Amino acid sequence: MPLINGLKAFEFLRGQADTKDIPILFLTGETSAKLEPTLTTAPRVSHVKKPIDLEDLNSIVRQLLEQYPT
Repeated sequence: MPLINGLKAFEFLRGQADTKDIPILFLTGETSAKLEPTLTTAPRVSHVKKPIDLEDLNSIVRQLLEQYPT
């Protein structure tokens, strides 16, 4: 992302009343030491490592939607 990285976007979304509880799916090429705690411990967060398998992505999105309905 050219202007903001995924972790900063996550922190921003979690800091807003309207978006603090939405599920977030990271699509990442790597898992850095800074990002790893967020991916493994934050509630309503999942991730897919690139290259992305579309069946895996579909399954994870369905699981998030079932687990956290709007």
